[in-house]
Amino acid sequence: EKEPNDVYTQAAPWDTARPITGRLSSANDVDLYSFILETPRYLELAFSCPGSSSPFSLTLYKDSDQNEIDGIDIVNGQNTSLNMGLGIGRYFLKVRSANADTVNPYTLTLRDSTQTNLEIESNNTLKVANAIDKTGAKRGRIYSTTDVDYYGFYLTSQSIFAVQFTPSTTSGDYKVSLVDDNGAAFSSKLSTNGVPLSPLTGNKAPGNYYIKVEANGDIDQYKTYDLTITSTADIIGLKQLVGVTVSAAQAEMQPGNSQTLTAKASYSDASAATITP
Repeated sequence: EKEPNDVYTQAAPWDTARPITGRLSSANDVDLYSFILETPRYLELAFSCPGSSSPFSLTLYKDSDQNEIDGIDIVNGQNTSLNMGLGIGRYFLKVRSANADTVNPYTLTLRDSTQTNLEIESNNTLKVANAIDKTGAKRGRIYSTTDVDYYGFYLTSQSIFAVQFTPSTTSGDYKVSLVDDNGAAFSSKLSTNGVPLSPLTGNKAPGNYYIKVEANGDIDQYKTYDLTITSTADIIGLKQLVGVTVSAAQAEMQPGNSQTLTAKASYSDASAATITP
């Protein structure tokens, strides 16, 4: 790591093609790293601190330290990995510890995940809901009491549809709701201690609908849940525009020169495409 990197404006640049190593110098020390994704990716973030028995905490932000989107706690310094989907943009990773190990360095590694059905963070509002359809399960994770996951779909005709929620935890509590385009819930169920829910069903006219997953008590930040949706009608995943980046061959231009700019849009289903005005 390159010190100082205690605040996000001084975050140490991280070439994610290689692991990065750091060390906390005190219980009050925090380390921040920044990296940029040019395309949406499914990633595995791995943490290791050989010889340590101290707890650590990893927190992921997008754009600034005011937009927390994910995180995980490290128990007794043990090797821990976090699988996640991320869209295009700039990210900041914070490492901290209440009982810092000031001797043993830690290592962070970011690599492509073998899981490709993951939720794309952040998906905590209707506007950035992940697309879901009948082709397969979506896998998500509630990592804190404030984390909310939305998944959106378009129902093509009047039909009954069913949503199956299957958690992998034995201790986490959830609330799962079906909501309309205005965010109003028309069906909700609770899962306690990871008990799978009987399907949530709706019989609705054509339109946009969403699945909302949130905490309802105990949090198990290490375990995931799976969502599937079925219907006799066609279901189209709602793909929301979440960002646009513009690039060019030349960073600087002289008066009278011209060049073509390329605009690339990123969407809530982790896809990206070149677009025209």
